Amino acid sequence: MNCTPSVEAELDLFFAWLAYFEASIPQRRNVVTRWYTSPAFQAYTGYSWFKPSTPGEPALCLATILVSSDLRGQGYLTRLVERFRDGKHGLQARVLYIENIASPRFERWLLRAGFQRCTHGTGEFSAYYLVR
Repeated sequence: MNCTPSVEAELDLFFAWLAYFEASIPQRRNVVTRWYTSPAFQAYTGYSWFKPSTPGEPALCLATILVSSDLRGQGYLTRLVERFRDGKHGLQARVLYIENIASPRFERWLLRAGFQRCTHGTGEFSAYYLVR
């Protein structure tokens, strides 16, 4: 019997957690960060209104993303982006940032998925964002 959660089930959990995280943050506060952790997926997640590329827009930021080997290659990040873009999740966040990209292959994927490269990068690695 396979006990690995499905991509959709794991995304249901993650988006429910995102809604709780977003609701717990006072409006217009500095950046707030938390780790989301499940057996299938971990993400260092931030929430802010002060990103230089999209000032004033509520933004979710994923800075570290770890997908379990059981879910890799099943379109987890593609479905995450599609869910964010469709807006049916009820989140107020209008922007999704993916930060600290060290892989040129992943950078190309982000561009094909509609992300834009941040021009205000301060670190060694690139950051990208998508406005829905």
